[in-house]
Amino acid sequence: MTPLEALILGCIQGLTEFLPVSSSGHLLFASRLFGLRGGFIDFAVAAHLGSLAAVLLFVRGELASMLKGMQAKAVLRLAVATLPAAAAGVLLKEVLVPYWGWQLAAAFALTALLCATIPKGGKRQWRGLGVGALLFVGAFQAAALVPGVSRSGATIWAALAAKLKRSEALNFSFLLAAIAIAGASFLRAPHITKALRLHPDSMAMLVLASFVSSLCALYLLRFLVLRLKLWLFSFYLLALAVLSAVLI
Repeated sequence: MTPLEALILGCIQGLTEFLPVSSSGHLLFASRLFGLRGGFIDFAVAAHLGSLAAVLLFVRGELASMLKGMQAKAVLRLAVATLPAAAAGVLLKEVLVPYWGWQLAAAFALTALLCATIPKGGKRQWRGLGVGALLFVGAFQAAALVPGVSRSGATIWAALAAKLKRSEALNFSFLLAAIAIAGASFLRAPHITKALRLHPDSMAMLVLASFVSSLCALYLLRFLVLRLKLWLFSFYLLALAVLSAVLI
C-alpha cells in the first residue's frame, strides 16, 4: 500500500467510523479498488488506531469523571453492554468474512433504515440503564460486526430507543466504540506490528489521516444527532446499496 492509498483509506476509515455509514463496508469496498487482499484486515485495524485516539480525546471528560470517582458500576455497565459483540466476535469469527454483492447491499440498506427511523430519545442517563437495556444496546453493536451495518448508527439508535438523552446516547456509543476498537487492536497487535515494519510510512499516514478525519466526523455526528438529522444519510446509504449490488 502506497502512502497515497494509505491517506485515502485513513480518511475513509475516520469519516465512516463515526458517521452512520459503516466504516467496514466502505473499507471493504475501497480494498477491492486498491487490490488489497490478505493483509487488508491488518491495515483496517491499524486505521482504527487513529479513530481510537480521536474518540478517547473526544470523551476525555466522561472518562475523567469515571476515573476520578472510581465508578465501578459505570465500568460494569460498559462491560455488560460489550458482552454481545464480544461473544458474537468469538462465536462467529469464521462466519464474519468479507462478502460482496447483495449481502453488502442489504447491510447498507439496513443502516439506511436505522438512520431514517432514528428515535427521539428520552431523559435517561446511560449510568442508570439496567441489564436488559444494556444488552439491548450491546446486541445492536454486535450486529455492526456485519460489514455495511454502522456501529455508531446501530448503537445510537438502540440507545435512543432505550430512552437515553441524545447527549448520553452519543457518549455511551462512543465509549462502547472505544472498547471495541481497543479490543480488536489488541487481538491484531502482532499483525499490526508486522505491517508497521514493512510499511512504516504508509502506516503512519494511515493512522494520522484516520485520527484527523475521525475528529471531524465526531463533531459532525454530535451536531446531527442532537438535531435528529441522521435521516440525511439514508439517501447516501441507499445509493451505496444499489452500487454494491450492481458493481461488486
